[in-house]
Amino acid sequence: MEFSKTKIFVGIATGWTFVVGGSCWFDIHQIDDEVVELAAVEGRSHYNKDMIFRRWIALQGGLYVPPSEHTSPNHYLKDIPNRDVVTTGGQPLTLVN
Repeated sequence: MEFSKTKIFVGIATGWTFVVGGSCWFDIHQIDDEVVELAAVEGRSHYNKDMIFRRWIALQGGLYVPPSEHTSPNHYLKDIPNRDVVTTGGQPLTLVN
């Protein structure tokens, strides 16, 4: 049984196509895994930063901000002395925790 040059070339080209395709498939999936891991690390980093910031504010006893529709006085802090204060410049502030 003799193979023609065309059949050998087609066989080699087909094999090479599978090798390159498999390599591309592996690389794409590896990159996807790295992107997911990077997103998880980034998310944990933001969460930890927020928790540290919140803990620092809590250790300070809260934070005074100007009252607005987004930061109205906290009714759970109504028994706290000086929950609502006014600066020497006349700016009202409310305590948030």
